This record gives sequence, C-alpha cells and structure tokens, in this order.
Amino acid sequence: MSQKGNAKASQHIAIIKKFVAEFGAHRIERIYADREFGGYELFKYLISEAIDFHIRLKSSHLTGGKSFGRIWRNAAEQVKWRGRVRTEVFRLMIYVSCVKYQKDGKTEYLIVASKERNKDAIEEYKVRWQIETMFGCLKSRGFNFQETHLTMPEKISKLMMFLGLGLSLAMLMGEIQVEVLQNIKMKLKKNKRYAKSLFRIGLDALQNALFNRHQLKKEKQLQQFIELVSCA
Repeated sequence: MSQKGNAKASQHIAIIKKFVAEFGAHRIERIYADREFGGYELFKYLISEAIDFHIRLKSSHLTGGKSFGRIWRNAAEQVKWRGRVRTEVFRLMIYVSCVKYQKDGKTEYLIVASKERNKDAIEEYKVRWQIETMFGCLKSRGFNFQETHLTMPEKISKLMMFLGLGLSLAMLMGEIQVEVLQNIKMKLKKNKRYAKSLFRIGLDALQNALFNRHQLKKEKQLQQFIELVSCA
C-alpha cells in the first residue's frame, strides 16, 4: 500500500472495469464522486461505456473559457441551475447542475456533472455524503481503520468485510435502541445535526452489552439482539 494522496483516473477506471467484468455494467446505476475525481479521462471512459454519473466539479473548472465560479459569481444564493442543457467541460459535452450557498461565512458552489439530463442531480448527489458518513464510522468515529498496519491486499480485503459487518450490526443495534426499545431519544444540536448518530448509539450499546453480560438486563438485551439478527 504505497499509494499516497489521491488515486489517478487510470486507477479509478481499473476498479470500475474490474466490477464490470465481474458483475456487468448494467449493475451500475450511477457513479458518485467528489471534486478530486472530475477529469477528462474518467468522464470520457464513463460516457463511452454508457455509465451514468454524478461527479462534483470545482468552481475553478472551465466551460467556454470561463470558470464556473466566475459565471455564477453574481447569481442569487439557492438558485439552482439544473442540468437541462449540455455544457462543454474537459472538451466533453455533459450536463451540469449548480447551486450557490454560504458555508461558514464563505460562498460555496455545489456543481454536479452528469452524463444524462437530470433536473434532480443536485438532490441525488447528496447520496454521496452517506458514503462520507460511512468512512467516518469506519475510521476516526468508530473502528479506527486508518490505524491498521496491514499491507497485504488480501488481508485488508478481509478486514474490510469484517468492518462492514460490524458497521451493519452497529446500525441495526442503533435502530433497535431508538425505534424498538425506545431507550434513547435522538437529540438535535443547534446546528440541526444529531448529537449522536444511530451508528454511535448502536456501537456504544453493543460494547456495553458485550462487556457487561453478567448484568441480567444486558444479557437479555444482547439475547434479544442476537435473535433479531438471526431471524429467530
């Protein structure tokens, strides 16, 4: 694992090709990616393979010789430019959607490039942020995957399978705590975000139950969880 920083477009394409070879391109509904993935090579490949995508662009990226940031500099906030007309980006004709907003006192642009015409591209792109949340759970907010000293791809692959299972179990336990047992009520902070995620609630409950099994209440709770996940 000598890779440092962002991967190259050729590496992204190689991963997609591997998936297509195993499962078929028809199994890909859409490719989602952040700003560092946007580029000619990847876009050209996805278009040639008829694979739809919602990939974020930088405000510095150009169309018609001007940056998107310059084009929308005087646009009103929250006014969405929905991708109904093909636009030239990276010498390719694609559909582009954009919304301007304020974040921490700074002007930001959410610019989404798509292969297909799609008026809901901006809303659909938000699905990608769930992936960021998942990475946070696997890393600093949960399992500390970044601390592994494994270097062999096969072992890392197995570790990822176990982490995926652990993530699923924690999420399920969180849902049980909040919705079934109603032991915890999810509280909103001033920024409208939950003080604790379902993942954190579930992981804490699982750890508590596993390390305190001698307590009758925890033993019953753990047994109930096992019965639910085993469809008993």
